[in-house]
Amino acid sequence: MAKVARCVTYNKAVGIFGFSPEDHIGKCSFPPVQAVPSFPSSFPHFFAGKDQLRCLIPCAIDQDPYFRMTRDVASELVIRNHH
Repeated sequence: MAKVARCVTYNKAVGIFGFSPEDHIGKCSFPPVQAVPSFPSSFPHFFAGKDQLRCLIPCAIDQDPYFRMTRDVASELVIRNHH
């Protein structure tokens, strides 16, 4: 979750999720929690040795903002992990 959180600025999160100054910190900290299960590395017992997998995307239209954020984070994490 920390790796994902470091890839998303507060301004980007506000743009995606529409947070306001009145929102509590829990609402702002939830997107990385929601994103982590999309990565195969979160489930090494299922995807061990399958480093070519970049991201798993579950299906639910209400998750669209999380999909967009996760897609951007996936690309950035791949680049960071290869340096």
